[in-house]
Amino acid sequence: SVYDTGSDKIVLGRIVEIAEAAGLRILEIYDKDVAEWDQKLKSDSSPLTQADLQANAIICEKLTELFPKIPIMSEENKQAPYEERIQWEHYWCVDPLDGTKEFIKRNGEFTVNIALCKTTDKVATPVLGVVHTPVSKKTHMAAVGSGAFLRLGDAAPNKIEVSTYK
Repeated sequence: SVYDTGSDKIVLGRIVEIAEAAGLRILEIYDKDVAEWDQKLKSDSSPLTQADLQANAIICEKLTELFPKIPIMSEENKQAPYEERIQWEHYWCVDPLDGTKEFIKRNGEFTVNIALCKTTDKVATPVLGVVHTPVSKKTHMAAVGSGAFLRLGDAAPNKIEVSTYK
């Protein structure tokens, strides 16, 4: 099984820890003088900072430690060719700092995003995901079969109830 470390809830907890660790590193940089952010532009002209790169390094290192056989597709890494990616049964989809422009504006509206995707018939579907907002310390998390949860700060996560209207 892809989950060599245990149940979905244990895996989800580990991914939350990774997202929060990356978030702490982002906040360390966020609190520094802007001149220390080492801003650059990526090939698509979107901004890139040390916060993006250092958060990415933390996430990739920890995911690889826990799940060495699952590839990582991150916005900040060199991408494997499509022909290779489509063969992956599972992969991590990572945006270590979603909202770099918001980070630069210092408005707090940026997140750390980590999802586990499963590929079936060349279609990738998220089966587990974490969205962590470092400034507000809000963490949304979900896993297929386990439900969706919101954690505020260090409190225990609360289940998010979803209603369907027809």
